[in-house]
This record gives sequence, C-alpha cells and structure tokens, in this order.
Amino acid sequence: MIDLRPAAWVFGILITVVPFGFLLLLLHRLPRAIVASHRRWPLLANCLLMTIVATSTTLFLDRAAVRAHGMRGIVVEFLIQAVIYGFGLVLLLRQFCGVYEDFIITVGAAGLLLWKTSYSNIAKADSRDTGGGEASIRIETARGGVMWLTLPADQVERFYAQVRKKHAGE
Repeated sequence: MIDLRPAAWVFGILITVVPFGFLLLLLHRLPRAIVASHRRWPLLANCLLMTIVATSTTLFLDRAAVRAHGMRGIVVEFLIQAVIYGFGLVLLLRQFCGVYEDFIITVGAAGLLLWKTSYSNIAKADSRDTGGGEASIRIETARGGVMWLTLPADQVERFYAQVRKKHAGE
C-alpha cells in the first residue's frame, strides 16, 4: 500500500500557505487606512494565524490519508477543519476593512468576501450606533448593491467627510 502521508503534508501546506500568503501579500500592499474598522495585526501575528491554519489542515489531511477515524469521523473532521479555515480567513480579511483615501473596503455578510468600493459609487449611506463604541453604516451603491461598514462611532464623521470630499471633486 502506498503511504499518502507525505503527499497529505505537502498538499495541506500548499492549500493554506499559498492562498493565505497571497492574500497577506496583496492586503499588506494597501495604503494605510484613514479609519480602520478593526485593528490591523502585525505581520508576525498574521503569519502565526496562517501557520495555525496550515498546521490544522495538514494534520486533518494526514489523519484522512491513514483513515484513522473511518468515513464518518473524516466527514466530521472535515467540517471542523472547514470552520477553522474559514474563521482564519475571516480574521485575516476583516483587519483591512475601513476608510481609505480613494475607496472603502468592506467584507460580505459571512466575512469571506472583500468589497472595494470607490466613493463615486456610493449613492447613499446611513449610520446607526450599534453600541460598544461602534457604528454600523449601511451603504447603497449606484448599481443597487448594499453593504455594511463598521467603524468606531467617533470616526463616522471622517467617513462622511471623505464621501463629501470625493463627491464634490466630481
């Protein structure tokens, strides 16, 4: 019988390190946010997050390769690993949401999609205080899309000032 464990290790590392590394490289090239939705972690912390996800994925694939827990156990472990992978991705993406000089970045409802929107594409924005020092802004785009942006409550006016500044320049 062929030992699949080395292939499982290589595959586990590749399916996490390559996408997470690419995203990290791409997101760290963004300019500094004027107002960040969430605190941006240092690069070392993001690399640690990527390492944790890569390790858990690799260990899952290793156990699946040797069929340590039978088919039902593999399915349950797969679901757990999918949650870990998705949670790690959400933690990475949400750090880069916020108000930038020429655009805003938000995440989708599940947190797995990044939306970059220019100020000229914003048709309407309504904010409401959600408590805990945060405000949620509902943004409607010119094409009818709706997205949500969370900002510190004391920084909402900076967002509106950026929108006014960019709309006045048109």
